[in-house]
Amino acid sequence: MSKLKSILLIDDDEATNFYHKIIIEEADLCEEINICTDGHDALQFLNNEGEYNGDGYPCPDLIFLDINMPRMDGFEFLAKYNEIPEERKGGSVIIMLTTSLLEKDKVKATSFEDVKGFRNKPLTENYLVDIIKEYID
Repeated sequence: MSKLKSILLIDDDEATNFYHKIIIEEADLCEEINICTDGHDALQFLNNEGEYNGDGYPCPDLIFLDINMPRMDGFEFLAKYNEIPEERKGGSVIIMLTTSLLEKDKVKATSFEDVKGFRNKPLTENYLVDIIKEYID
């Protein structure tokens, strides 16, 4: 299995981000892990704006996106993400990673073309490996 260039975690819960970062690091399947705490922050990261202003676009291989976040939730993020030019997306695979058990959330999430999967938290190494095998390798 090939090692990913980068993974982006979009979640407002610091403890969840800390735990998921450890899982990803221990799996040793990614070179870089970036964390954004809401959809607005993530859009700035992906568009190389604000505090993220630099050269080029990050184009993470994999994005784990939460639904419920302040300022801009996961669904609002996806609506704005659709407006990003394809070259800035870089073929990123988006997986909704949430505590929601509502079927309507799953249906809504997977109605977005860029969302490839809907999984429940917490992230596990098995989830990570399965997702990479299914959507990236």
